[in-house]
Amino acid sequence: MAYQAKLKDGQTITLENQGDQTIIRVGSDGQRQSSGVTTGEWTIAPPSSRPKAARW
Repeated sequence: MAYQAKLKDGQTITLENQGDQTIIRVGSDGQRQSSGVTTGEWTIAPPSSRPKAARW
């Protein structure tokens, strides 16, 4: 499952767990940057999906 939040500058950040990889995507207006990190499978939802955390 992917989690998405708006950043203060209007960009969107998306966090997605694919097996043991966490994919991080940031972008706006058709431009997007993506990166992956080995984190293991998530056991809880990321902070961006919790109340009041989307104010990055």
